[in-house]
Amino acid sequence: MSRRRPVKVDKEVGRTLYGPTPAKPKYRLDYTDPFTKDRCQPRRTDETEAFSLYEETLVYLRTARLAAPVGGERPKSAPGRPPGRTPTVDDLFDARLGRWADDGCSTRYVDTRQGRYDYRIRPVIGALAVRDWAASSEGCREVLRAARV
Repeated sequence: MSRRRPVKVDKEVGRTLYGPTPAKPKYRLDYTDPFTKDRCQPRRTDETEAFSLYEETLVYLRTARLAAPVGGERPKSAPGRPPGRTPTVDDLFDARLGRWADDGCSTRYVDTRQGRYDYRIRPVIGALAVRDWAASSEGCREVLRAARV
């Protein structure tokens, strides 16, 4: 019996990316979505895709921790944001723009996405605080439907 070995560990968020084994040749990330409380175990065969998934999930979980504090816990402030201020959808998109720039995405790619955001999403949910988001596509669509109402 072969055991999965941890490839990447983040103790702050408490998530581990497990490597492939001969019996199961896929990388696996295991975590519980903080909003839906569903257990998520996405798997990827490619190492770069698995590492990318791991990094994106950590960003999501850190943001979720700021957006929905547990119990009486006050949200921690991010750099450049006043203490206790809940991030908005605009803040998340600005962070995504920064990651696209760091990844070397083409200007046309970034401009297209920013145009879509500016004309379709920002007028509807841009200034809303990030308190309700979902891990699945259907859950995200439901959040968007609720925001439009």
